[in-house]
Amino acid sequence: MSKLHKKQSGFTLVELIISAGVFSTILLVCTAGVIFVGRLFYKGITSSSAQEVTRGISDQITNDFALSGGYFVQVAPPPNGGFCIGSHLYSYRLNQIISPAGVGHAFVVRDYPNCDTSPPAGPDNVATGNSAAGVPVSTQWRELLGPNMRLDAFSATPDVTPQPQALSVSLNVISGDSSLTTGSRCNGVAGSQFCATSQLNTYTVRRLR
Repeated sequence: MSKLHKKQSGFTLVELIISAGVFSTILLVCTAGVIFVGRLFYKGITSSSAQEVTRGISDQITNDFALSGGYFVQVAPPPNGGFCIGSHLYSYRLNQIISPAGVGHAFVVRDYPNCDTSPPAGPDNVATGNSAAGVPVSTQWRELLGPNMRLDAFSATPDVTPQPQALSVSLNVISGDSSLTTGSRCNGVAGSQFCATSQLNTYTVRRLR
């Protein structure tokens, strides 16, 4: 009785190498796609955050001006600038970055009753909130910029004084580490970090009281 020998088949070494190469290529393509989508997501988050903060600052200033009946008093010029609108005291420092943890003092607003008629004296008072000049400034302040942001440029220009009818506000907010920017512009990306700039010009008129 003769024995039937079945031919055994399997993968050759060449076939295994080719399949491993194809699998590695697919894996690399998928990984690159995930990284690209992730970078787009975080870039979008950085850009939208800068735009949201810029819009929020502009809205608060213009709303204060409109609702206060047009009261605006310039307290100190840049880079440690300050101004009063109604009962709100605004103070800012150009190119003062807020730490990633949100610690810092770059663009703040405080409640200050009768600020438009009795503003604090001197830029140091406005910037730091002390009362060295004998004018008490509330230490209860709210930072308007977000983490890792800085104010690159700002101006609030009334049409006339002492009681203007309209106010022009212009500001440029930069979000991102200083190493990613040159002046007012973003250089692009570095690793997983991104930067974004948001510039806004608005114009508002006072409401009749």
